[in-house]
Amino acid sequence: MNEVEISEQDNVLQHLSCSYLSNVQRFPWPKALTFLKEYSQQKRLFEKTLGHPLSLQYPPAGKYLDTFIKTWISKVGDGEVLEDVYDMMTALLSRPLSSNGYRLYTFDNCATFLVTLESVMMCSKGTTGLQSWQACFVACVWATRNKELFYQKRVVELGCGVGLLGASLSPFSSHVTLTDHHGSVLESARGTVRLNKLSNVSVEPLDWRAPAGDISGDVVVAAGPITFVSCSQLFETGPPLTDYSSAWKVPA
Repeated sequence: MNEVEISEQDNVLQHLSCSYLSNVQRFPWPKALTFLKEYSQQKRLFEKTLGHPLSLQYPPAGKYLDTFIKTWISKVGDGEVLEDVYDMMTALLSRPLSSNGYRLYTFDNCATFLVTLESVMMCSKGTTGLQSWQACFVACVWATRNKELFYQKRVVELGCGVGLLGASLSPFSSHVTLTDHHGSVLESARGTVRLNKLSNVSVEPLDWRAPAGDISGDVVVAAGPITFVSCSQLFETGPPLTDYSSAWKVPA
């Protein structure tokens, strides 16, 4: 294998690693097949996914792990499955599968990570705010590529969920206020602040139906909220809020 091929493999491996650590629902298995054909290559993939030090420190939800390992084994087919994978599967079967787990997001090609504790369930504890949605990830990528819009600004996030978008803005904003209404969601957002030791981020309750308190900022952000015409009363001027998340495109 020449240096170019090795470099290409390293890039693919890094992409697979980032995808696994962030628990993407559609893991790029076609790209992983190259590493599943040979036992020695499986070891490389294992060290970047299931055996990654960050994954061991911040384990994903049991249900995600269960699906990932079973898919790994099925993709190997008639070949020999890495023993470490079977060991992890055995350990997983010895305890109930959790629906909550850590996700690690990177917006700088794995140089740094943001850690969140999320549910793999679409709806949990009566809310959909305990997991990060794709619109939020796209918003984070866009925001970090346009950080000059937020530099040294006071940012308020509406419908923050676990707080991923606001947390991604914290390195270049003067202060970020995460807001939501559901109690479990607010506690989840506070957990994100604690996990990442974000000293310039606060969490405040905000009910759009009956806004109260003194929450202000220079920039207001939101990722994929469902809003109503009546929500426009939160702003002195401007049209009602609209969900444009489905139209966002991240530049290549």
